[in-house]
Amino acid sequence: MIYNKKINMAANIEENITRVVEIDNMEQLVKVAKLPNLIIIDFSATWCGPCQEVKPYFKELSTMYKDCIFLSVDVDESEELSSFFEIENLPTFAFIKHENIFHKMTGCQPELLKNKIEEFKNIIQEPSDENEPE
Repeated sequence: MIYNKKINMAANIEENITRVVEIDNMEQLVKVAKLPNLIIIDFSATWCGPCQEVKPYFKELSTMYKDCIFLSVDVDESEELSSFFEIENLPTFAFIKHENIFHKMTGCQPELLKNKIEEFKNIIQEPSDENEPE
């Protein structure tokens, strides 16, 4: 009987696990961007109501799409990343594959966010050669 309680407690804990990693600088992003997975970045702020509204859904998506990488950036904590991604509205979601930022969307639109992940999760985005010398 004791073991059953421990197993049930473990199951409840796993339901609350998030796969969203908070980053705050380019060095962290560069390390992750080299991976072949689809990367989704949530740019938000603690004072932004729509950001806080979509955050639980973003965490839920991170547990549904285990082959994707979910990152979170607090725009007030990382001017470097906010400037690089040219964030003007919140929340903003950026999609990266093979070091290429290929899509951005803004607003608290949970279903659209899920649809975009479905659309992009299996794409084969070739690395860009625009920085390569000719």
